[in-house]
Amino acid sequence: DTEVHPLPPDSPPFASSCILAVLVVTSAINMKRLPEAASAAAEKRVKRSDPLKIVTWNVNGLTTRIKDHKQWKDFESFMETEKPDVVCLQEIKLCAAAPPGAKKGDGRPRDRGQLRDNDASTREDADRVNRAFKSSPVLSSYSLFWSLADWRYAGCLMMARKDIHVRSVRYSLLLPDKLQSVHHEEGRVILAEFESFAVMNMYTPNNGWQTEKFSRRHRFDTDVQQFVKHFTTDSTSAGEASSSDAPPTSSGKPLIIAGDLNCAATDLDLSPGDERWFRQQTEGPARPPPKYVGQPGCTDGERADFREILKAGSLVDAYRQMHPRGAPSAESPCFSWRGWGKYANKGMRID
Repeated sequence: DTEVHPLPPDSPPFASSCILAVLVVTSAINMKRLPEAASAAAEKRVKRSDPLKIVTWNVNGLTTRIKDHKQWKDFESFMETEKPDVVCLQEIKLCAAAPPGAKKGDGRPRDRGQLRDNDASTREDADRVNRAFKSSPVLSSYSLFWSLADWRYAGCLMMARKDIHVRSVRYSLLLPDKLQSVHHEEGRVILAEFESFAVMNMYTPNNGWQTEKFSRRHRFDTDVQQFVKHFTTDSTSAGEASSSDAPPTSSGKPLIIAGDLNCAATDLDLSPGDERWFRQQTEGPARPPPKYVGQPGCTDGERADFREILKAGSLVDAYRQMHPRGAPSAESPCFSWRGWGKYANKGMRID
C-alpha cells in the first residue's frame, strides 16, 4: 500500500536510489506487521449490511436548492448532524445524458443514470451539482444513484453511504430481472436492495385535472401494485419453490417505499378544517368522474389505488401507524405541500 510519487524534474541524480532504499527498509519493517495490517485493512473494508436511518425529501429542483446558499448549507448541516444512511430525493429536475442536440421526447437514446453536460445550459447544471457534492466532506461520503428524465422534469436521486453494501439497484417497475437496469422514462423509481430489506425511492405522478392524467396516474399506481406484490413475494415459500412461473423479481424481503407518493391517504392527512374544501375542488368547465372529484392527491380514486398498493405488498403507512389519530401540526415537515393564493395555509401529507 505504499504510495509512490513521481520525482520533480530538477531532482538530484541520487534521489531515486534514496527513495528505493527507503522503500526497501520500510517494506522489511512492514513484513513483520503484515498479518496485523491485513486484518486491519480487511476490517476497514467490511461494509454494513443494512441502513438504519432513511430520509426523504422532494427538493423541487436540485439546482434551485444548491443555488440558495443558506438552504444548501442547512441541508449539509442536517446531513452532518443526522448522518442518514440513505437519502431519497425526488423532483430533481435535471436532464439525462443525451446526444448533442437531443430534444424532449425525440426518442434518441439516453443514459438516465448520468447528468447531461454537452451544451452550455446542462453543463452549467452538471458542474454546479458535481461541485456541491464532491467539495463537501459530508456529501462526498455517499454513493449517488440517478434516474433522470429527458428534460428538467421529475427525476430521482438516491444517496447511500459508501460504508453500506448495496446488493443491487433497479430503476423501473418492470418485472423481469433482465430489465432491472432499464430506467423509468421520467426517472420516477430507484430501488436499492440491501441484506435484509429494500428501499424504493419513488416520485408518483400528480393526478392532475384532465382525463388523460387520471389514466396515466392509475396506470402508474397499478404498475406499483403489481411490482410490490411480486417483489415482496417469497419465491422459495411452500408451493412456489418448484413453480416455473414464479415472478423473477421475487425477493421475499420487506420493502420500504419513501418519496413523494402524491396521495393524502385519508382526511386526517389534510390540514384540519380544510377537509371538505379539498374534497370538493374542481378545475375547468368539465366535471370529472365522481371518483376524481377533489384536489389531486386526495380523490377517492387515488386513495383506493393507494390502499391496493399497501395491501399488495403487506405495507403500512409508517406515519399513520405511529400517529393513529390527528393530522400533523401546521409546522410539521410532514405537510410537504402548501399552496398559495386560494391554497394559502392549506396542506396535504403526500410524502
